[in-house]
Amino acid sequence: MGRMSKLLHKPLKLFSLYALLVLVSSIPVYYLIIDRIWIDELDEHNTIIAEHAREKLSTLKLTDRELPAFLNLWSTVQSGTALSPYTGTERFQDSAYTLIRKSEYGKKEEKDRFRGLKTLVSVNRRSYILTVETNIEESKETIVAIALITFVFFVILIVGFLLLNKKVAVKIWSPFQDTLSKLQSFDLGGQEPVDLVESDIEEFKKMNDVLRRLIDRNLATFTTQKKFTENASHELQTPLAIMQSKLDLLQQESNLSSRQHQLIRDLHIAISRTARINKNLLMLAKIDNRQFQDTEDVHVSELVTELMELLSEHIAGKGIKVDGSISENVHRNGSKVLMEVLFQNLLFNAYRHNKPNGEILIRLNEQGLVIANTGTESLDTDGLFKRFSSVSGTGTGLGLAIIREICTTLHWYVHYNFENSKHYFHITFTNTEFPQN
Repeated sequence: MGRMSKLLHKPLKLFSLYALLVLVSSIPVYYLIIDRIWIDELDEHNTIIAEHAREKLSTLKLTDRELPAFLNLWSTVQSGTALSPYTGTERFQDSAYTLIRKSEYGKKEEKDRFRGLKTLVSVNRRSYILTVETNIEESKETIVAIALITFVFFVILIVGFLLLNKKVAVKIWSPFQDTLSKLQSFDLGGQEPVDLVESDIEEFKKMNDVLRRLIDRNLATFTTQKKFTENASHELQTPLAIMQSKLDLLQQESNLSSRQHQLIRDLHIAISRTARINKNLLMLAKIDNRQFQDTEDVHVSELVTELMELLSEHIAGKGIKVDGSISENVHRNGSKVLMEVLFQNLLFNAYRHNKPNGEILIRLNEQGLVIANTGTESLDTDGLFKRFSSVSGTGTGLGLAIIREICTTLHWYVHYNFENSKHYFHITFTNTEFPQN
């Protein structure tokens, strides 16, 4: 699974990306608008200069000998303007233009942009073309300035987003965080409803209402099922014991035929299986009812060794080879009753579902326990630890479910895999790696 991200960060990333795209796109727009404004201002500036020059030139009274000297003096003194004789016959129209050339007063070889105006003026009743050119601000400098200002505002915008998002999120999302915290600590077996805080946010209010109804329904269903299982198991104990006793007495009769003996043996098997189911249901009911809350320091090494010794005769009778490696002084805190049931079920399954002359492998260390037995094919892992899911076809379908429930109660972890023609059941005591096979 990839790295998780918080819900609040996702819109913030999108908002930041959107703001960046908008601000970056605004740079050329700013430049074009400002450039257009500057050109309009320069056109107005050039028009004013031209009007002022036309007014002054129209009042001059020069002789033909003085006129050339005046025109030369004008071009020298009036920077950015020029007078040239108009020889055309058609009607002259004023024109504004933009050109790029090297500035007459610049020391650099770079070319500048100029805004110009050509208009017709009269000097001594002769027509001349007046040219006015004004330098436009350097475009590169403008773009850099706009880009820097935009970047500064973008940084201010993002910092503001982060601060506001953090401040607002704490207040707005506090009902959600409170609900999430209570759901994480909610235990169906505890039979205690979740007290969800009220919220004035419509979405959170709807969510809490749905969660309350869902939890109430689950609590009611769980309570009903638990009481039924517990009561049924208790009520079945007495009739099962009576049936077992009556069958034992019946089997001792001397005038029974072989057919009748076979029927009694079949009934014994069926009643024994029913008794095991009843016993397992009682165990699950007690686990669900939290009747094994007492903890003590359990010597796991001794417990596993004792259980192996109890099964040693049965294992030897089936010709099964045992490969055991049990570390000394492995201790764990928890219910000794639950640990004994857990290890007994694992060992009994390894013996019962093994084949003649097979092998049982046992590994116990500080990290956990591994019990394996010879097999032919992998079990169905999807329903392996579910109740009444008999993987062998001969069990009660509750043994592995009890194993999982006990591991959950003890805060252990159970894992199954099939490797090298063996069924491996791993029980880890901690979050470290499994014991080696």
